Amino acid sequence: MIDTTITRFLTEADVTRLIDLNDAMEALSDMLTLEFAGAAKNFPKIQATYGDRSTLHALASLAETLDIAGFKTWINTPKGASSVMSVFEPNVGHLRAMIQAGGLGRLRTAAASGIATDWMAVPDADEMAVIGTGRQAMLQVAAVAAVRKLKRLRVYSPTEENRERFAAQARELFSFDVAAEPSLERAVDGVPIVTLITRSRKPFLAGAMLEANAHLNAVGAILPNSAEFEPDVFERAGRIVVDNVERVMASSKEFRDRFGEDISNWGNVETLGCIILAGRKPRTAGVSVFKAVGTGLADLAVARLVVERAEQQDVGVKIGKSPPAQPRWRAL
Repeated sequence: MIDTTITRFLTEADVTRLIDLNDAMEALSDMLTLEFAGAAKNFPKIQATYGDRSTLHALASLAETLDIAGFKTWINTPKGASSVMSVFEPNVGHLRAMIQAGGLGRLRTAAASGIATDWMAVPDADEMAVIGTGRQAMLQVAAVAAVRKLKRLRVYSPTEENRERFAAQARELFSFDVAAEPSLERAVDGVPIVTLITRSRKPFLAGAMLEANAHLNAVGAILPNSAEFEPDVFERAGRIVVDNVERVMASSKEFRDRFGEDISNWGNVETLGCIILAGRKPRTAGVSVFKAVGTGLADLAVARLVVERAEQQDVGVKIGKSPPAQPRWRAL
């Protein structure tokens, strides 16, 4: 039984101590199938932009059959970002936990790419290109390495210092070869798995740059006016998959420009949950494209596992339920 008199506060360190990326991938796979079956639900995202590329976000989700709901709120600015995940027991209205959610968010984003790569990339793919070297990029590499035995990683960032730094760090973390490439074209040439994880406002990857049966994880550029790849990527695609159609329609310029805002035009776009439920099938010829913009259920899937393990291992700061208090006021 869950103690409804206790709320736990869990830090970033608690999250990384309780679960790893492989755990997150398994938890997300389970939640994706629940979502496709109609047993879990995402709610529309609330987003506000202010100042110089600064944003406020709120994302809610519910898996009623699991008696869990979540609300992730965060702020992203050029000078830094922070986020918190509130986890509720919806049947009784209990706040079960509050989690510092930066690491949790990176885990669920990478987990989606790992799952998509596992189900969509050619089975013998052994080389990867990562485009972008920000705080999400290394886990993206780890997610692909969890599902394909990589021999080589190619790294590209337009800033030489950034790509060299990232490549040096990757060499310390992984056993495969790592090369910092001087150009985007060199980085993706002949590579079977390409991951884009940037905040680009303008598309930079053309379809002709990709090899015939490459798999593309396009998991950066999640703001409505941002884009990473050119429209001709769709012309080469044999399979197009997203984490959630409604969320991608709202947040991906590439997809909205291609398919519009009428859901009836999105018939060839599959969801990752649908693919998992359908089971393994022969891979469709052509480029495969996976777009993820992040969903509340992805956060909830990982948060649920974190909270369950925190309760089992008695991890986190426990906050007791306080009785109702009468607000005060001062009369004129």
